[in-house]
Amino acid sequence: MNEWYHWHLGRKLINAERYFLDKIMPKLLGYYLVQLGGPADYDFLSSPIPHRLRVDPKDLALGSNFIRAEFAELPFLPESIDVVVIAHILEFVRNPRAILTEIQSILTPSGYLVILGFNAWSLWGLIKLFKHKTFPWNGRFLSIWRTTRWLKQLGFEITERKTCCFNLPLGGFYCLTNAKWVEKILHFFLPFCGASYILVCKKRVIALTPIKERLQQHLAITKNYAKTTCHSSYEKN
Repeated sequence: MNEWYHWHLGRKLINAERYFLDKIMPKLLGYYLVQLGGPADYDFLSSPIPHRLRVDPKDLALGSNFIRAEFAELPFLPESIDVVVIAHILEFVRNPRAILTEIQSILTPSGYLVILGFNAWSLWGLIKLFKHKTFPWNGRFLSIWRTTRWLKQLGFEITERKTCCFNLPLGGFYCLTNAKWVEKILHFFLPFCGASYILVCKKRVIALTPIKERLQQHLAITKNYAKTTCHSSYEKN
């Protein structure tokens, strides 16, 4: 996929995604950011987080911040990562939910997950019917609604949801592929049908009442009830 980012459609996609990421990423703070996928030869995340790591199953030789590992078996402690960014990975793995479950476990309480994915309900998804053997159309495009349902089942809260990159994937038809007016029309009438969807998700933390505290509350209620019952019986007598 890294080579595809250098082609015309790949550059279009990255530029459209960076436009929104430049607005989103500076708001997500913390100490550790982990990136899965995305272009390997340049940084497309404008994040203020100081410690940023790139994970990939293949040896990309990116330097000291690169970790070679499987996406579903990330080598991080539970609740140790503040922000995770997935860039077009879920479409090309056998079990995307396993990756989301793994990320949920390593995120800190109230940590953020940013997902970039190819939108099944888009013109690019329609082209997939005819170009299903070439990249990236050989992947399994996921709809925003299916991905959102998985995330909610894992306890994530969707804070932002949008699509981008409305250019036509027509290859040699340069006059239409680069027509700004075509992108504006598609964005206006089909705002959720961009080639790429962006989901910003926050890990929700469920406050648990300690067993000892719950036991004390139960004993206090029982004691008050007993006092009230005895007092009422005394007054009747």
